[in-house]
Amino acid sequence: MPSARPALTLSSPRFYRINSRRSRDYLRALPFQKRRSFADLFPNASPAACDFLAKTLTFDPTKRLTAEQCLEHRASRFGLSDSKGRDS
Repeated sequence: MPSARPALTLSSPRFYRINSRRSRDYLRALPFQKRRSFADLFPNASPAACDFLAKTLTFDPTKRLTAEQCLEHRASRFGLSDSKGRDS
């Protein structure tokens, strides 16, 4: 399933939000690669896990999930309870 968001390109506003010229030069030197969906990369992963990866590994930090949003995401509920393994 292809991603709905466009890939980062050297002409995109997201690229020019990178403040460090050295970082932009490094990214320019990398070979071009088409975006691949996490579902293609991890075919046995659940849709919730793929969504979580996409939202946490987003290039633009202003678009990434916050720590609180990560904890609230449905993929973070792997049967772990806050009270397990803790002394009260």
